[in-house]
Amino acid sequence: MSTLQALRDGVVAGLTAALPGDVAVETHPGRFDLRELERVASGVPAVRVAILNAVAEHVGGGYGVQCTAELAAYIVARSDRHAYADERTLMLASLILPAVNMNRWGIDCHPPTQLRAANLFSSEMANKWNAHLAAVTWSQDILLGEVAEEPGELTREVWLGYEPEVFPADYDKIIDEADDGDA
Repeated sequence: MSTLQALRDGVVAGLTAALPGDVAVETHPGRFDLRELERVASGVPAVRVAILNAVAEHVGGGYGVQCTAELAAYIVARSDRHAYADERTLMLASLILPAVNMNRWGIDCHPPTQLRAANLFSSEMANKWNAHLAAVTWSQDILLGEVAEEPGELTREVWLGYEPEVFPADYDKIIDEADDGDA
C-alpha cells in the first residue's frame, strides 16, 4: 500500500539523485511565502518538495481511494559571481522537468500529469535576498488504502439478438455448446 508520505519521500530521493550535489533537496510542509523564502534562502540552491492538495475518490468494495496528489518542487537560488538567480532556477527547472516526467518514484502510482514550471519572481525577493523562486508542479494518481477484490457471480449465459422462432438451428447449437462445456 502506498501513502502520500511515501510519494513525497520518493520524489525527494529521485530529485536528489537527478540534481547536482550542491542542491539541497528536502521535504516541505506546503506553499511558499516570503517569510519561508527568507528561512530557506540562506542555504541555497535548494529544492523543497511539497504535496499541496490531494483529491480522493472512493474505488472498489473496500476502504481504498484513488487519490490525485498535486505536488510542487519549489526551487530557490541566489545570484553570485557565477550566475544570476533566475538563471540558476531555470537550470534547475530544466533538470527537474525530465526527472519528474514518467517517474513513479519506486512506489505503486501512476506517471505524473499536468507537468509544468512556473516563474514565481518577486521584486521584493530579488531586492531583499538577491534570490529567485520558481516551481515545478504536477499531479500524480496514487491508490491509498485497501481495495477489496470481490469477484461477484460469473456470467453463465450471454444472449445476443436471440430469436428462436427465426433461427431455431442456432438455438440448438448454443445449448449444445454450453452443455458440452459443463460436462
